[in-house]
Amino acid sequence: MVDLGLVYRATRDESGIDVELTLTARSCPLGEMLMDDARERLVARFPDVSRIGLDLVWHPQWKPDLITDRGRNLLGLKPKEAA
Repeated sequence: MVDLGLVYRATRDESGIDVELTLTARSCPLGEMLMDDARERLVARFPDVSRIGLDLVWHPQWKPDLITDRGRNLLGLKPKEAA
């Protein structure tokens, strides 16, 4: 999700972890699965954290330019500077 540019913000403090993320489109058929997967991975990675908040946001709107170079490589796309 990070390499796809879907994670906009992630913070951790004494109260827990908060993550703002988005989807490629509001009608994304994988939205619920991605949110569930993100929560499961955070719980597994941070088992001692009592609160994990996921906030689905739509601003700024996602665009392909947000995909990292690693993500572009995994998707078989050219690096940004070569695109």
